[in-house]
Amino acid sequence: MGNTIQLRGGNIHLVSGSTKTPIVDASGSATFPSLTGSEYMGSFQLDPNDPTSLYISGSGVGNLMYMSGSGKVGFGTTNPKTNFDIKADTFKVRSSDGRRELEFTNDGRLATKKYANQEVSESKGGEILLTYTPGTFENPKKAQIGETIGTISWVDESYNIINKYDSSGSVAQITSTIKTATEEGVTGDIQFKINVDPGDPKAPMVSMMNISAQAYPPITMKYGLQTDDYIRAKALRVGSSLIDPGNGNVYIEGNATILGSLTTDRLTTNTLVTNVVSSSILFTSGSNIIGDEQSDIHQFTGSVSITGSLEATSINGGSF
Repeated sequence: MGNTIQLRGGNIHLVSGSTKTPIVDASGSATFPSLTGSEYMGSFQLDPNDPTSLYISGSGVGNLMYMSGSGKVGFGTTNPKTNFDIKADTFKVRSSDGRRELEFTNDGRLATKKYANQEVSESKGGEILLTYTPGTFENPKKAQIGETIGTISWVDESYNIINKYDSSGSVAQITSTIKTATEEGVTGDIQFKINVDPGDPKAPMVSMMNISAQAYPPITMKYGLQTDDYIRAKALRVGSSLIDPGNGNVYIEGNATILGSLTTDRLTTNTLVTNVVSSSILFTSGSNIIGDEQSDIHQFTGSVSITGSLEATSINGGSF
């Protein structure tokens, strides 16, 4: 038995096999038996709630494609929210050779997959591209300094009160902005941003870390770095100075507080002030100053060897 096309109430039905004979009453009105089970294959129907809209369906509503009178197209829904709306637990888009696909999974993940089908190592694998041009699709133009190439945002939708994902409700962002532009190409940075004010969901993100090959230093952080492991570096510079401390050296512009011990093979300083020698000045050459009051007592344990003269107003002690 072949398939049959049946017209009912202005709708077109595709039926497997021959159709059942309609029941005609005394007035001449025909009643068509219901199409259920294996008989019913699909239909083209006008929306009874909107005669300007059409949907194409199989045996179940979940298989339908809906075309509204306003020009919207929906898959799996009779109420498309956008111009093209897919309502499904999962869907994927695949290349014709089956080696590349984009999948939206039923747990909310968006995955790009690539099947190389070869033993040679891949240089990129699955990839997500964020592109931008100030030009048009037909005539793309070079991006200029300060323009953002792409952004990845994490947003709490319940706070997205102005439907602007670059600020309202955003929790964190990763962005890339053009830093230099030449005839040959461009360079950019990577900025890691977060929302620092939960009281203002419309507040812009604050950049916490910036990575740029065109900046010095190439990595900057706004509030510092904390780690449970050690930090390894060829040199360390603290402060805004551009002085190069040199390999293996530390340069600190400002004060340094050490709560533990300082172990060094050599100490070079212009002035040394400690809690023990609080009013003493030791110069690299010439005279030194020890103490600042006549009542000061300087204690030495062991011998004192003096080359030169010793001046004193009085000496108290044992034998000489």
